[in-house]
Amino acid sequence: MHERSLVNALLAQVAELAAQERASAVRRVRVRVGAFAGVDTELFRMALADTSTVELFVSTEYDVVEAPLRAVCLDCGTRFELAEARFQCLNCHSPAVKIVEGDAVILEDVELLLHGA
Repeated sequence: MHERSLVNALLAQVAELAAQERASAVRRVRVRVGAFAGVDTELFRMALADTSTVELFVSTEYDVVEAPLRAVCLDCGTRFELAEARFQCLNCHSPAVKIVEGDAVILEDVELLLHGA
């Protein structure tokens, strides 16, 4: 399950940030998971839940936001959401489209509990 390795890499980044900021805990982590990122969001959430035994993440709340696949047509400029992996403009039917969202896992926000706060 590659979702677990993604979560491990993501939380390593968060732990590094927490160490830099001298945080005692991580309150909240917000992650955007694209529909075309190749990630099973339910398995991703389960892998996040398994981190509750790590001291830094014991009471962390995780917000996993699912992002739709969005594109822009390079010919007519239309921005649109793709309901399926049919890479064609919904307006002019051109195949010249560029994905602008929904193909990645993005760490959007981290809320830390600082020492003494």
